[in-house]
Amino acid sequence: MVPISNWAAFGGSKEVIIWLPIADIAQTIQALVLLRKQIIEDIYQIMGISDIMRGATDPSETLGAQQLKTQNGSTRIRDKQQELVRLARDLVEISIEIMCSQFDPVTIIEMSQTQLPTQEMQQRKMMNLAQQIQQLQMQMQQMQQAQAQAKQQVLPPPGAQPGAPPPTTPAPGQEDPLAAQIQQMQTQIDQLMVQLEKAKTEPTIDQVLHFLSDNRAKSFVLDIETDSTILADENAEKKARTEFVSVLGTLLPQLSQMITAEPKTAEFCGELLKFATAPFRAGRSLDGAIDELIEQMKQKADQPKGDDQVTAQNKTLLQIEQLKQQTAKQKNDQDAALKKDEMVQKDRHKTWELNNQKEIERMKLMQNQQSDVAKVQVQNQKAMESREAHQAHMIEKQQDMGLARQKFDLQVGQANLKRNDMAQRANERQMALQNKQRGGLVQ
Repeated sequence: MVPISNWAAFGGSKEVIIWLPIADIAQTIQALVLLRKQIIEDIYQIMGISDIMRGATDPSETLGAQQLKTQNGSTRIRDKQQELVRLARDLVEISIEIMCSQFDPVTIIEMSQTQLPTQEMQQRKMMNLAQQIQQLQMQMQQMQQAQAQAKQQVLPPPGAQPGAPPPTTPAPGQEDPLAAQIQQMQTQIDQLMVQLEKAKTEPTIDQVLHFLSDNRAKSFVLDIETDSTILADENAEKKARTEFVSVLGTLLPQLSQMITAEPKTAEFCGELLKFATAPFRAGRSLDGAIDELIEQMKQKADQPKGDDQVTAQNKTLLQIEQLKQQTAKQKNDQDAALKKDEMVQKDRHKTWELNNQKEIERMKLMQNQQSDVAKVQVQNQKAMESREAHQAHMIEKQQDMGLARQKFDLQVGQANLKRNDMAQRANERQMALQNKQRGGLVQ
Protein backbone atom coordinates (compact mmCIF):
# COMPACT_ATOMS: atom_id res chain seq x y z
CA MET A 1 0.00 0.00 0.00
CA VAL A 2 1.27 3.45 -0.95
CA PRO A 3 -0.39 6.38 0.90
CA ILE A 4 -1.40 9.40 -1.20
CA SER A 5 -1.61 12.86 0.43
CA ASN A 6 -3.40 14.73 -2.40
CA TRP A 7 -6.29 12.44 -3.18
CA ALA A 8 -8.10 15.06 -5.22
CA ALA A 9 -5.40 14.90 -7.86
CA PHE A 10 -6.62 11.42 -8.81
CA GLY A 11 -9.97 12.82 -10.03
CA GLY A 12 -12.02 12.66 -6.88
CA SER A 13 -12.60 8.89 -7.00
CA LYS A 14 -15.03 7.59 -4.43
CA GLU A 15 -13.03 4.41 -3.93
CA VAL A 16 -10.82 4.47 -0.93
CA ILE A 17 -8.28 1.95 -2.39
CA ILE A 18 -7.23 1.82 -6.06
CA TRP A 19 -5.50 -1.41 -7.17
CA LEU A 20 -2.71 -1.52 -9.89
CA PRO A 21 -3.94 -3.32 -13.09
CA ILE A 22 -1.44 -6.23 -13.08
CA ALA A 23 -3.49 -8.28 -15.58
CA ASP A 24 -3.35 -5.51 -18.17
CA ILE A 25 0.42 -5.17 -17.72
CA ALA A 26 0.97 -8.95 -18.04
CA GLN A 27 -1.19 -9.05 -21.14
CA THR A 28 0.80 -6.19 -22.63
CA ILE A 29 4.10 -7.96 -21.87
CA GLN A 30 2.84 -11.17 -23.49
CA ALA A 31 1.88 -9.23 -26.61
CA LEU A 32 5.34 -7.61 -26.70
CA VAL A 33 7.06 -11.02 -26.34
CA LEU A 34 5.01 -12.36 -29.26
CA LEU A 35 5.90 -9.27 -31.30
CA ARG A 36 9.61 -9.75 -30.51
CA LYS A 37 9.43 -13.40 -31.53
CA GLN A 38 7.76 -12.42 -34.81
CA ILE A 39 10.48 -9.81 -35.47
CA ILE A 40 13.22 -12.41 -34.82
CA GLU A 41 11.47 -14.86 -37.12
CA ASP A 42 11.24 -12.19 -39.81
CA ILE A 43 14.96 -11.48 -39.43
CA TYR A 44 15.75 -15.20 -39.78
CA GLN A 45 13.57 -15.42 -42.88
CA ILE A 46 15.05 -12.28 -44.45
CA MET A 47 18.70 -13.24 -43.71
CA GLY A 48 18.22 -16.93 -44.49
CA ILE A 49 19.43 -18.27 -41.12
CA SER A 50 17.63 -21.56 -40.73
CA ASP A 51 16.88 -23.37 -37.50
CA ILE A 52 19.79 -25.84 -37.98
CA MET A 53 22.25 -22.94 -38.19
CA ARG A 54 21.21 -21.42 -34.87
CA GLY A 55 21.44 -24.74 -33.01
CA ALA A 56 17.73 -25.65 -32.97
CA THR A 57 16.30 -28.63 -34.80
CA ASP A 58 13.16 -30.64 -35.06
CA PRO A 59 13.54 -34.38 -34.28
CA SER A 60 10.80 -35.18 -36.76
CA GLU A 61 12.72 -33.63 -39.67
CA THR A 62 14.87 -35.79 -41.92
CA LEU A 63 18.59 -35.35 -42.58
CA GLY A 64 17.86 -34.18 -46.11
CA ALA A 65 15.57 -31.42 -44.83
CA GLN A 66 18.21 -30.17 -42.39
CA GLN A 67 20.89 -30.22 -45.08
CA LEU A 68 18.56 -28.30 -47.40
CA LYS A 69 18.05 -25.66 -44.70
CA THR A 70 21.80 -25.38 -44.21
CA GLN A 71 22.41 -24.94 -47.93
CA ASN A 72 19.62 -22.37 -48.16
CA GLY A 73 21.09 -20.32 -45.28
CA SER A 74 24.58 -20.47 -46.74
CA THR A 75 23.27 -19.26 -50.09
CA ARG A 76 21.40 -16.34 -48.51
CA ILE A 77 24.46 -15.01 -46.63
CA ARG A 78 27.02 -15.83 -49.32
CA ASP A 79 27.25 -12.24 -50.57
CA LYS A 80 28.06 -10.91 -47.11
CA GLN A 81 30.69 -13.62 -46.56
CA GLN A 82 32.31 -12.88 -49.90
CA GLU A 83 32.39 -9.19 -49.08
CA LEU A 84 34.15 -9.88 -45.77
CA VAL A 85 36.57 -12.21 -47.55
CA ARG A 86 37.28 -9.51 -50.16
CA LEU A 87 37.90 -6.95 -47.42
CA ALA A 88 40.32 -9.26 -45.56
CA ARG A 89 42.10 -10.17 -48.80
CA ASP A 90 42.46 -6.51 -49.82
CA LEU A 91 43.87 -5.65 -46.40
CA VAL A 92 46.46 -8.43 -46.72
CA GLU A 93 47.38 -7.30 -50.25
CA ILE A 94 47.78 -3.68 -49.13
CA SER A 95 49.94 -4.78 -46.17
CA ILE A 96 52.13 -6.92 -48.43
CA GLU A 97 52.45 -4.08 -50.94
CA ILE A 98 53.60 -1.71 -48.17
CA MET A 99 56.08 -4.28 -46.82
CA CYS A 100 57.54 -5.01 -50.27
CA SER A 101 58.02 -1.33 -51.10
CA GLN A 102 59.00 0.13 -47.72
CA PHE A 103 60.62 -2.62 -45.63
CA ASP A 104 64.34 -3.35 -45.68
CA PRO A 105 65.28 -6.73 -47.27
CA VAL A 106 66.90 -7.85 -44.01
CA THR A 107 63.66 -7.13 -42.15
CA ILE A 108 61.63 -9.12 -44.69
CA ILE A 109 64.02 -12.09 -44.35
CA GLU A 110 63.86 -11.97 -40.54
CA MET A 111 60.05 -11.71 -40.49
CA SER A 112 59.54 -14.53 -43.01
CA GLN A 113 62.16 -16.80 -41.35
CA THR A 114 63.26 -17.93 -44.80
CA GLN A 115 66.25 -20.22 -45.27
CA LEU A 116 66.94 -19.50 -48.94
CA PRO A 117 70.62 -18.97 -49.86
CA THR A 118 71.98 -15.80 -51.40
CA GLN A 119 73.35 -15.73 -54.94
CA GLU A 120 76.91 -15.64 -53.62
CA MET A 121 76.27 -18.66 -51.37
CA GLN A 122 74.74 -20.53 -54.33
CA GLN A 123 77.74 -19.78 -56.57
CA ARG A 124 80.18 -20.82 -53.83
CA LYS A 125 78.27 -24.06 -53.30
CA MET A 126 78.29 -24.75 -57.05
CA MET A 127 82.04 -24.07 -57.24
CA ASN A 128 82.70 -26.46 -54.33
CA LEU A 129 80.61 -29.18 -55.97
CA ALA A 130 82.38 -28.64 -59.31
CA GLN A 131 85.80 -28.89 -57.61
CA GLN A 132 84.81 -32.10 -55.83
CA ILE A 133 83.57 -33.59 -59.12
CA GLN A 134 86.81 -32.60 -60.87
CA GLN A 135 88.96 -34.09 -58.09
CA LEU A 136 87.00 -37.35 -58.14
CA GLN A 137 87.27 -37.54 -61.93
CA MET A 138 91.05 -37.04 -61.77
CA GLN A 139 91.37 -39.72 -59.07
CA MET A 140 89.20 -42.07 -61.09
CA GLN A 141 91.35 -41.52 -64.20
CA GLN A 142 94.50 -42.26 -62.19
CA MET A 143 92.97 -45.43 -60.78
CA GLN A 144 91.85 -46.52 -64.26
CA GLN A 145 95.40 -46.01 -65.54
CA ALA A 146 96.76 -47.98 -62.58
CA GLN A 147 94.26 -50.75 -63.29
CA ALA A 148 95.29 -50.88 -66.94
CA GLN A 149 98.98 -51.01 -66.00
CA ALA A 150 98.29 -53.76 -63.46
CA LYS A 151 96.60 -55.84 -66.14
CA GLN A 152 99.47 -55.36 -68.60
CA GLN A 153 102.39 -55.83 -66.18
CA VAL A 154 102.54 -59.34 -64.81
CA LEU A 155 106.33 -59.87 -64.53
CA PRO A 156 108.21 -57.79 -61.94
CA PRO A 157 109.58 -54.57 -63.47
CA PRO A 158 113.36 -54.22 -63.92
CA GLY A 159 115.10 -52.95 -60.82
CA ALA A 160 112.55 -54.49 -58.44
CA GLN A 161 113.85 -56.04 -55.24
CA PRO A 162 114.37 -59.82 -55.35
CA GLY A 163 112.31 -60.35 -52.19
CA ALA A 164 109.28 -58.36 -53.44
CA PRO A 165 106.24 -60.45 -54.52
CA PRO A 166 105.20 -60.26 -58.15
CA PRO A 167 102.04 -58.36 -59.12
CA THR A 168 99.08 -60.67 -59.16
CA THR A 169 95.69 -60.46 -60.84
CA PRO A 170 92.46 -61.19 -58.94
CA ALA A 171 91.01 -64.66 -59.07
CA PRO A 172 88.06 -65.32 -61.40
CA GLY A 173 85.59 -65.27 -58.47
CA GLN A 174 87.27 -62.38 -56.67
CA GLU A 175 86.33 -58.74 -57.27
CA ASP A 176 89.01 -56.29 -58.31
CA PRO A 177 89.41 -53.71 -55.50
CA LEU A 178 90.35 -51.00 -58.01
CA ALA A 179 87.18 -51.67 -60.00
CA ALA A 180 85.07 -51.45 -56.82
CA GLN A 181 86.70 -48.14 -55.88
CA ILE A 182 86.17 -46.79 -59.40
CA GLN A 183 82.50 -47.79 -59.27
CA GLN A 184 82.14 -46.12 -55.87
CA MET A 185 83.75 -42.94 -57.19
CA GLN A 186 81.43 -42.96 -60.20
CA THR A 187 78.44 -43.21 -57.83
CA GLN A 188 79.76 -40.27 -55.82
CA ILE A 189 80.24 -38.25 -59.02
CA ASP A 190 76.64 -38.99 -60.08
CA GLN A 191 75.35 -37.89 -56.67
CA LEU A 192 77.39 -34.67 -56.82
CA MET A 193 76.10 -34.00 -60.35
CA VAL A 194 72.51 -34.32 -59.08
CA GLN A 195 73.32 -31.94 -56.22
CA LEU A 196 74.91 -29.50 -58.70
CA GLU A 197 71.83 -29.52 -60.96
CA LYS A 198 69.62 -29.03 -57.90
CA ALA A 199 71.77 -26.11 -56.74
CA LYS A 200 71.47 -24.50 -60.19
CA THR A 201 67.66 -24.62 -60.13
CA GLU A 202 67.29 -23.67 -56.46
CA PRO A 203 65.86 -20.13 -56.04
CA THR A 204 67.88 -17.55 -54.14
CA ILE A 205 66.75 -14.84 -51.77
CA ASP A 206 68.03 -12.24 -54.26
CA GLN A 207 65.63 -13.56 -56.91
CA VAL A 208 62.72 -13.54 -54.44
CA LEU A 209 63.41 -9.94 -53.37
CA HIS A 210 63.72 -8.86 -57.02
CA PHE A 211 60.41 -10.55 -57.80
CA LEU A 212 58.69 -8.84 -54.85
CA SER A 213 59.95 -5.44 -56.01
CA ASP A 214 58.81 -6.04 -59.62
CA ASN A 215 55.20 -4.79 -59.73
CA ARG A 216 54.46 -6.09 -63.25
CA ALA A 217 55.52 -9.70 -62.60
CA LYS A 218 54.02 -9.70 -59.14
CA SER A 219 50.55 -8.71 -60.36
CA PHE A 220 50.49 -11.64 -62.83
CA VAL A 221 51.76 -14.37 -60.48
CA LEU A 222 50.77 -13.62 -56.91
CA ASP A 223 47.18 -14.07 -55.75
CA ILE A 224 45.61 -14.59 -52.35
CA GLU A 225 42.78 -17.08 -51.87
CA THR A 226 41.30 -18.62 -48.74
CA ASP A 227 39.06 -21.55 -48.02
CA SER A 228 36.22 -19.12 -47.32
CA THR A 229 36.14 -18.04 -50.97
CA ILE A 230 35.00 -21.53 -52.00
CA LEU A 231 31.54 -22.11 -50.58
CA ALA A 232 30.67 -25.32 -52.38
CA ASP A 233 28.91 -28.01 -50.40
CA GLU A 234 31.59 -30.51 -49.33
CA ASN A 235 29.25 -33.46 -49.11
CA ALA A 236 27.79 -32.74 -52.53
CA GLU A 237 31.30 -32.26 -53.93
CA LYS A 238 32.40 -35.60 -52.46
CA LYS A 239 29.41 -37.37 -53.94
CA ALA A 240 29.97 -35.76 -57.34
CA ARG A 241 33.67 -36.72 -57.36
CA THR A 242 32.89 -40.27 -56.24
CA GLU A 243 30.31 -40.62 -58.99
CA PHE A 244 32.76 -39.14 -61.55
CA VAL A 245 35.54 -41.57 -60.56
CA SER A 246 33.06 -44.46 -60.67
CA VAL A 247 32.03 -43.52 -64.21
CA LEU A 248 35.68 -43.29 -65.32
CA GLY A 249 36.53 -46.59 -63.63
CA THR A 250 33.77 -48.34 -65.54
CA LEU A 251 34.37 -46.66 -68.91
CA LEU A 252 38.18 -46.42 -69.19
CA PRO A 253 38.97 -50.19 -69.19
CA GLN A 254 36.52 -50.79 -72.04
CA LEU A 255 37.80 -47.84 -74.05
CA SER A 256 41.44 -48.85 -73.47
CA GLN A 257 40.70 -52.37 -74.77
CA MET A 258 39.02 -50.90 -77.84
CA ILE A 259 41.95 -48.52 -78.55
CA THR A 260 44.49 -51.31 -77.97
CA ALA A 261 42.71 -53.58 -80.43
CA GLU A 262 42.24 -50.83 -83.05
CA PRO A 263 43.98 -47.44 -82.49
CA LYS A 264 41.85 -45.81 -85.19
CA THR A 265 38.86 -45.88 -82.81
CA ALA A 266 40.61 -43.33 -80.57
CA GLU A 267 38.50 -40.42 -81.86
CA PHE A 268 35.25 -42.25 -81.17
CA CYS A 269 36.48 -43.26 -77.70
CA GLY A 270 37.47 -39.67 -76.96
CA GLU A 271 34.08 -38.31 -77.97
CA LEU A 272 32.38 -40.98 -75.89
CA LEU A 273 34.56 -40.08 -72.90
CA LYS A 274 33.67 -36.39 -73.35
CA PHE A 275 29.97 -37.25 -73.48
CA ALA A 276 30.26 -39.29 -70.27
CA THR A 277 32.18 -36.61 -68.36
CA ALA A 278 30.34 -33.53 -69.70
CA PRO A 279 27.69 -33.37 -66.91
CA PHE A 280 30.45 -33.20 -64.29
CA ARG A 281 32.25 -29.96 -63.54
CA ALA A 282 35.63 -31.75 -63.43
CA GLY A 283 35.01 -33.12 -66.92
CA ARG A 284 35.12 -29.61 -68.40
CA SER A 285 38.77 -29.18 -67.37
CA LEU A 286 39.61 -32.54 -68.92
CA ASP A 287 38.48 -31.65 -72.44
CA GLY A 288 41.96 -30.45 -73.46
CA ALA A 289 43.63 -33.57 -72.03
CA ILE A 290 41.11 -35.81 -73.83
CA ASP A 291 41.76 -34.02 -77.16
CA GLU A 292 45.50 -34.43 -76.67
CA LEU A 293 45.02 -38.14 -75.91
CA ILE A 294 43.00 -38.51 -79.11
CA GLU A 295 45.77 -36.90 -81.17
CA GLN A 296 48.37 -39.21 -79.63
CA MET A 297 46.23 -42.25 -80.39
CA LYS A 298 45.79 -41.05 -84.00
CA GLN A 299 49.55 -40.70 -84.43
CA LYS A 300 50.00 -44.14 -82.96
CA ALA A 301 47.42 -45.53 -85.39
CA ASP A 302 49.41 -44.15 -88.36
CA GLN A 303 52.51 -46.03 -87.21
CA PRO A 304 53.06 -49.60 -88.43
CA LYS A 305 51.21 -52.08 -86.31
CA GLY A 306 53.31 -54.49 -84.36
CA ASP A 307 53.00 -58.22 -84.05
CA ASP A 308 50.19 -59.83 -82.17
CA GLN A 309 50.67 -61.12 -78.65
CA VAL A 310 51.52 -64.72 -79.62
CA THR A 311 54.04 -63.69 -82.28
CA ALA A 312 55.61 -61.14 -79.96
CA GLN A 313 55.84 -63.76 -77.22
CA ASN A 314 57.47 -66.27 -79.58
CA LYS A 315 59.95 -63.64 -80.77
CA THR A 316 60.75 -62.79 -77.17
CA LEU A 317 61.34 -66.46 -76.34
CA LEU A 318 63.58 -66.80 -79.41
CA GLN A 319 65.59 -63.75 -78.42
CA ILE A 320 65.91 -65.10 -74.89
CA GLU A 321 67.16 -68.44 -76.20
CA GLN A 322 69.65 -66.73 -78.51
CA LEU A 323 70.80 -64.56 -75.64
CA LYS A 324 71.27 -67.66 -73.48
CA GLN A 325 73.35 -69.37 -76.18
CA GLN A 326 75.41 -66.24 -76.72
CA THR A 327 75.93 -65.89 -72.97
CA ALA A 328 77.00 -69.54 -72.68
CA LYS A 329 79.43 -69.12 -75.57
CA GLN A 330 80.88 -65.99 -74.04
CA LYS A 331 81.21 -67.78 -70.72
CA ASN A 332 83.03 -70.72 -72.36
CA ASP A 333 85.35 -68.32 -74.21
CA GLN A 334 86.01 -66.44 -70.98
CA ASP A 335 86.71 -69.68 -69.09
CA ALA A 336 89.16 -70.82 -71.81
CA ALA A 337 90.85 -67.42 -71.80
CA LEU A 338 91.04 -67.47 -68.00
CA LYS A 339 92.58 -70.98 -68.02
CA LYS A 340 95.10 -69.90 -70.64
CA ASP A 341 95.95 -66.81 -68.62
CA GLU A 342 96.30 -68.95 -65.49
CA MET A 343 98.73 -71.31 -67.27
CA VAL A 344 100.79 -68.39 -68.58
CA GLN A 345 100.69 -66.78 -65.16
CA LYS A 346 101.80 -70.00 -63.44
CA ASP A 347 104.65 -70.44 -65.95
CA ARG A 348 105.82 -66.89 -65.45
CA HIS A 349 105.46 -67.18 -61.71
CA LYS A 350 107.52 -70.41 -61.67
CA THR A 351 110.23 -68.79 -63.80
CA TRP A 352 110.26 -65.82 -61.49
CA GLU A 353 110.55 -68.11 -58.44
CA LEU A 354 113.55 -69.97 -59.96
CA ASN A 355 115.30 -66.71 -60.82
CA ASN A 356 114.50 -65.40 -57.40
CA GLN A 357 115.93 -68.52 -55.70
CA LYS A 358 119.14 -68.25 -57.76
CA GLU A 359 119.49 -64.63 -56.82
CA ILE A 360 118.86 -65.46 -53.15
CA GLU A 361 121.53 -68.24 -53.19
CA ARG A 362 124.03 -65.89 -54.82
CA MET A 363 123.32 -63.22 -52.26
CA LYS A 364 123.64 -65.76 -49.44
CA LEU A 365 127.07 -66.81 -50.78
CA MET A 366 128.18 -63.22 -51.01
CA GLN A 367 126.87 -62.59 -47.52
CA ASN A 368 128.81 -65.63 -46.18
CA GLN A 369 132.03 -64.38 -47.81
CA GLN A 370 131.48 -60.94 -46.46
CA SER A 371 130.78 -62.47 -43.05
CA ASP A 372 134.13 -64.37 -43.09
CA VAL A 373 136.02 -61.24 -44.05
CA ALA A 374 134.24 -59.37 -41.33
CA LYS A 375 135.13 -62.04 -38.79
CA VAL A 376 138.86 -61.86 -39.75
CA GLN A 377 138.74 -58.09 -39.46
CA VAL A 378 137.06 -58.37 -36.08
CA GLN A 379 139.71 -60.80 -34.84
CA ASN A 380 142.54 -58.55 -36.08
CA GLN A 381 140.91 -55.60 -34.47
CA LYS A 382 140.55 -57.54 -31.21
CA ALA A 383 144.28 -58.53 -31.33
CA MET A 384 145.30 -54.93 -31.93
CA GLU A 385 143.07 -53.82 -29.10
CA SER A 386 144.66 -56.49 -26.81
CA ARG A 387 148.18 -55.37 -27.83
CA GLU A 388 147.35 -51.75 -27.23
CA ALA A 389 145.77 -52.60 -23.89
CA HIS A 390 148.91 -54.54 -22.84
CA GLN A 391 151.15 -51.69 -23.85
CA ALA A 392 148.98 -49.25 -21.95
CA HIS A 393 149.11 -51.54 -18.92
CA MET A 394 152.95 -51.70 -19.07
CA ILE A 395 153.18 -47.92 -19.40
CA GLU A 396 150.87 -47.56 -16.44
CA LYS A 397 153.04 -49.94 -14.37
CA GLN A 398 156.22 -48.03 -15.31
CA GLN A 399 154.57 -44.81 -14.28
CA ASP A 400 153.51 -46.39 -10.97
CA MET A 401 157.10 -47.60 -10.32
CA GLY A 402 158.49 -44.14 -11.08
CA LEU A 403 156.05 -42.56 -8.69
CA ALA A 404 156.98 -45.13 -5.99
CA ARG A 405 160.71 -44.41 -6.52
CA GLN A 406 160.11 -40.68 -6.26
CA LYS A 407 158.12 -41.16 -3.08
CA PHE A 408 160.95 -43.30 -1.60
CA ASP A 409 163.61 -40.71 -2.51
CA LEU A 410 161.48 -37.99 -0.98
CA GLN A 411 161.10 -39.98 2.26
CA VAL A 412 164.88 -40.63 2.39
CA GLY A 413 165.60 -36.92 1.89
CA GLN A 414 163.15 -35.97 4.61
CA ALA A 415 164.81 -38.51 7.00
CA ASN A 416 168.27 -37.08 6.21
CA LEU A 417 167.06 -33.52 6.79
CA LYS A 418 165.51 -34.54 10.07
CA ARG A 419 168.70 -36.32 11.16
CA ASN A 420 170.90 -33.34 10.22
CA ASP A 421 168.57 -31.01 12.08
CA MET A 422 168.77 -33.14 15.18
CA ALA A 423 172.58 -33.31 14.97
CA GLN A 424 172.80 -29.54 14.55
CA ARG A 425 170.58 -28.96 17.56
CA ALA A 426 172.75 -31.39 19.62
CA ASN A 427 175.90 -29.49 18.61
CA GLU A 428 174.23 -26.22 19.53
CA ARG A 429 173.32 -27.54 22.97
CA GLN A 430 176.80 -28.91 23.46
CA MET A 431 178.37 -25.58 22.44
CA ALA A 432 176.04 -23.76 24.79
CA LEU A 433 176.99 -26.06 27.64
CA GLN A 434 180.64 -25.61 26.93
CA ASN A 435 180.30 -21.83 26.85
CA LYS A 436 178.48 -21.93 30.13
CA GLN A 437 181.20 -23.97 31.72
CA ARG A 438 183.88 -21.66 30.44
CA GLY A 439 182.12 -18.68 31.92
CA GLY A 440 182.07 -20.23 35.38
CA LEU A 441 185.75 -20.96 35.34
CA VAL A 442 186.61 -17.40 34.42
CA GLN A 443 184.65 -16.02 37.35
